[in-house]
Amino acid sequence: MTLGEAGIKGIVSFLDGTENMRLNSAILYREGRELLMKAYKGTVIRGFVFPHPELPDLDSANPDCYLGTKEDDQDFVCDGLQWALDKGINVRDFTLDIPNLPDKA
Repeated sequence: MTLGEAGIKGIVSFLDGTENMRLNSAILYREGRELLMKAYKGTVIRGFVFPHPELPDLDSANPDCYLGTKEDDQDFVCDGLQWALDKGINVRDFTLDIPNLPDKA
C-alpha cells in the first residue's frame, strides 16, 4: 500500500468499529493484511457494537452472584471483543448488545 503504516493507522483510527470490521473483511491480499494487522496494534478505535451471548441467570438470594462455575465466567467475553483485543486494538466507547437484557425505557 502506498499509504504506509502511519497512513493506514490514521485511517483505521478514524473509522468506527463497524467500518473497521468491513475494512478487515475487504482486504484480502497478504501485504495489505500484514499492514492492517500492524496498524491495529495499539490504535484506539471507538464505536464497536459487540453482540453478546445471553447473560446467565442470577442467584436470587445474592443478585451480585452468577449461578455457575468459575470456568463459565471466562465465556462472558464476547467473540467480537476478544477478536479486537487479540489484534491489539485499544477498544473505547463500545456497546455490548445483550439479547436477554430488559430494555430500560
